[in-house]
Amino acid sequence: MKWPDPAPDRRSRFGPLGTLSIPVLTFGGIGLLMVLLAGVWAINSARFLSDAVRVPGVVVRNEIEKPTTSDLSRRSQRSSGPMYAPVVRFRGPGGEEVEFTGLGSGEPDYKEGARVTVLHPPGHPERARIDSHHELWLGPIVVAIWGLLFTGVGLLAKWFKM
Repeated sequence: MKWPDPAPDRRSRFGPLGTLSIPVLTFGGIGLLMVLLAGVWAINSARFLSDAVRVPGVVVRNEIEKPTTSDLSRRSQRSSGPMYAPVVRFRGPGGEEVEFTGLGSGEPDYKEGARVTVLHPPGHPERARIDSHHELWLGPIVVAIWGLLFTGVGLLAKWFKM
């Protein structure tokens, strides 16, 4: 004796996984897109590094950025203090002085007067970055980790359905 399908309409609306296909596709899809974005970002950072001109620079000050109300709502109360971003000065290809602001953090990463290596594309000192893992790789790594977590949630949802 063959038993009838208890929810034939559910299968036809949501595919072979039933209603579970929505979280699987949502989390898995978002996760895979984030991993793809992280990969593209990492490739761009690697290309930047391979072509970049390395010049000496000096940290002239740390800019203090006080969090706005919207920043406070996104950050925990424990880390709601100011952000410190290093301002670096170096000589461009034509001998002109160039200043740029690096990535900020909760504590100053560099003291005033600290010597740093500056990277910039040939002929484009306005696109300079500090030669550090924080400046070059933190973004792609964080996005990749979140992408893997989202993908993992999608795969676990599918696995628990089986």
